[in-house]
Amino acid sequence: MPKSTAENVARFGLPDAGWTLFGAVAHPKNRGRLRLTGSNPSDPIMIDANTLSDPDDLKAAIAPCKGGHFADWEQPKLFAKEIRVAFRSLR
Repeated sequence: MPKSTAENVARFGLPDAGWTLFGAVAHPKNRGRLRLTGSNPSDPIMIDANTLSDPDDLKAAIAPCKGGHFADWEQPKLFAKEIRVAFRSLR
């Protein structure tokens, strides 16, 4: 499944098919909240995800990015340098 915008496909010449590697926190410590916004059942629910609010969750989310080695897996390697630059501040 492609994970890019039309602009990036045009800019970097990405293929129509490929793969993407995503990291995720499997067992987060943080907890969010769901709140009712009104008494009507059709009123929307307010969602406060509270994502990465626990310091351990933030560390777990950043850990896969610190090495920068995953950029070597990209095909084509046209933007490996940009990926390394983007994640350098997380080290």
